[in-house]
Amino acid sequence: MLHVTTLSPSTGEAINSAKLASSIVDPLSQFISLTRAGSSQPMMLWLEQGALRYIDLTPTLNQKAKALKGTGYAKILDVGLDSQGHVVIVRDDGSSLILRFDAEIGLAKSIWEFQDSVGPYHFVRWS
Repeated sequence: MLHVTTLSPSTGEAINSAKLASSIVDPLSQFISLTRAGSSQPMMLWLEQGALRYIDLTPTLNQKAKALKGTGYAKILDVGLDSQGHVVIVRDDGSSLILRFDAEIGLAKSIWEFQDSVGPYHFVRWS
């Protein structure tokens, strides 16, 4: 289960809580929060048995989780562009793509597919 609680930014009081059914095995590689490009609305993405699921985080938490078309997703990589709605998704076969979650179109759009990315990969992030 994913337990989500929204807090009032002015008082810190809990506004609402929700439990979302999930089967996340490794939260470090199967879960991320980000902000849609062109919006200040945060959202959560997670992998569930090879499918990518997401939900907008509204104060009332009244939305239902949605699934992105496709399966075979293995990892979500945080590349430091979560505030612009970008995330790298790695498939089971090692291939990867960049998804952009956009406020204008309301969906995710594949903006880059890495050529020859199948096979072992290494990801390094400097801060």
